[in-house]
Amino acid sequence: WINYEQGDVDLMDTRTLKLRHFFKNTPRDVGKNKIRNGLAVAQDHLKNYWIMAYNRDGVYITDESLKLLKFYTHKQLLPDVPDSYIMGIAAYKKLIVLVTNKALIFMDSSRQIIKKVPYSFDNNLQFEREKISEDNSPTVLANGDILIPDEQYVVFYSAAAESFSVIKMPPLDYHIFHPRIKVNNGKVLYAYGSSLYEWEKDRFRLWAGNTGKEKHKVVSLLLDRSGVLWAGTDGYGLFQYDMRLKRMPKYDYKYIFHKDITERLGVGIDKINSSFLGRIHSYHWRWAKSPDGTIWMSRASDSLTAFPNICSVKDGVLTNGKWTYTNSKVAEPGINSIASSASGKIWGINHNYCLVSFDIKNQKLTLSKPVINEASNIVNQVNGLVIDEEHIFWISSPFGLTRYDSRTGKSTNLKSSLPGAHPLTLRQDPLKKEILWIGSNASGLIRFDKVTLTATHYTTRDGLPNNTIYGIIPDNQGNLWCSSNKGIFSFNPATGAVRSYTTRDGLPV
Repeated sequence: WINYEQGDVDLMDTRTLKLRHFFKNTPRDVGKNKIRNGLAVAQDHLKNYWIMAYNRDGVYITDESLKLLKFYTHKQLLPDVPDSYIMGIAAYKKLIVLVTNKALIFMDSSRQIIKKVPYSFDNNLQFEREKISEDNSPTVLANGDILIPDEQYVVFYSAAAESFSVIKMPPLDYHIFHPRIKVNNGKVLYAYGSSLYEWEKDRFRLWAGNTGKEKHKVVSLLLDRSGVLWAGTDGYGLFQYDMRLKRMPKYDYKYIFHKDITERLGVGIDKINSSFLGRIHSYHWRWAKSPDGTIWMSRASDSLTAFPNICSVKDGVLTNGKWTYTNSKVAEPGINSIASSASGKIWGINHNYCLVSFDIKNQKLTLSKPVINEASNIVNQVNGLVIDEEHIFWISSPFGLTRYDSRTGKSTNLKSSLPGAHPLTLRQDPLKKEILWIGSNASGLIRFDKVTLTATHYTTRDGLPNNTIYGIIPDNQGNLWCSSNKGIFSFNPATGAVRSYTTRDGLPV
């Protein structure tokens, strides 16, 4: 269907490319200037098309041959809904859904009203007939739920509860037609201003495919057969989004990174703010997970404090006790890294390279002597800690990689095994006990063999998006997820396969 500005309608067969003027055998004034633009066309299960009139006072209905067009006024269609006009139209299974200013109407192909659901919200601001440029045609989800757009609002109808709720979208300087489309797996994308939103259960969230660079307003959407989404704009050309790409879901911060993470673990924001977590920046937040599932957190800093900033979270409960040192009566720097031994004992290492032993039951900490005897004038020196069994400690810092044996008290600097490398993070290989992974500053991802004391560098020549690696987290399949100066990437140690994620996948600029 091709709808022209002046109201004419053509019908094109895309297989034969034959174009037929729809009103060739119909009086010109039947459809002239009266057919709606936008989504206001629906096809019922008998192949009849229902087309909403421009001034909302009725519907045009074709027959199966697409040769006859008949106009039905809103009074003819809705005799039991006085003073109503038709604001939107859609098809759902064997029914036609009509959005009116009074109620949601479900009608069969013979124009019989099957169900009428009066609105339960204050619709004084919704569905104004005078807004000729707006189209309130609904989007019906697979479960029968319905989304009805109206400028800054979206009305949500829950089929199960037979109830309505009104969702307020962010303000815009002006409103144009807001297109929406069903994409993969029945998901609905809603174009609002310059952004695409995805419907999720009972709310909209920013779609992960947004690049963050869009300045245009999207006025039309089309998903082609290859899986590419085309977005037409208000004068800024066409944009493409490849729907076949796996994108990361994006969640806007409510507070700040470490607070949002802790809240997602089940801790209330009041409890979070009452702990030291409420007073620090995410840059100083450190964490580790013990074998029993407890998440341990600390504040990494060279700032001195008499009471260590330590807390733990398990099963949604945050424990924020008053920790003290057993062998120090002076203020000490923050704990820069935390790790768990094979037995589940928790250790840390502070800014001065002192190992910290945790007595969880009594909330006591015991400091060792510095295990690295270097000039301590580099900010945030220690950045990684891995423990083998109960006595071997692997420590990464700007000085390289250090192996410390607590039984003998011997420290071995392995900087010569990592020529030119400036470690930024350290992680145990999830499948191979003898392997460590090191993220470095400009030297790539480093595989270190604890037995042979040899290192293998993976860089951009091997497919990495960038050679600076800030963080490494292994998943259950043995893949390493790494953050870099060019987004996030996953690395498969067995195959060397790299999968990069950037702004195209929902990451911020």
